[in-house]
Amino acid sequence: MKMKREPDNKNGKDMIKILLFADHKSKLLYDYYDPERIKDIDLIISCGDLPQEYLSFFVTLCNVPLLYIRGNHDTGAYSDYFGLKNYALLTDDFAVIVLDNAVRSFEEEGLLLLRQ
Repeated sequence: MKMKREPDNKNGKDMIKILLFADHKSKLLYDYYDPERIKDIDLIISCGDLPQEYLSFFVTLCNVPLLYIRGNHDTGAYSDYFGLKNYALLTDDFAVIVLDNAVRSFEEEGLLLLRQ
């Protein structure tokens, strides 16, 4: 996926603005919507457990791609649906590492992904 990149005026490096959601709706962004709060967003990432209508609202208004990671409450038996609880998505430009922290700690299997 190619993203538009614009130089960051502070350090001259490329910058992508990402709006990240997980588990709970943001009252500030949703209930008290202000277009200025979400302007210039390049990508939305949802880390699960949010209603489709909520995500659709932001994707429509920002007109950007959505990367969706299912949460532990999105499918019922998470392991039956996905298999691995800890995994990595690697591309030429970036890596996404998904770690299961449903019990508020990380298993050794997940931590090994971070060390690689």
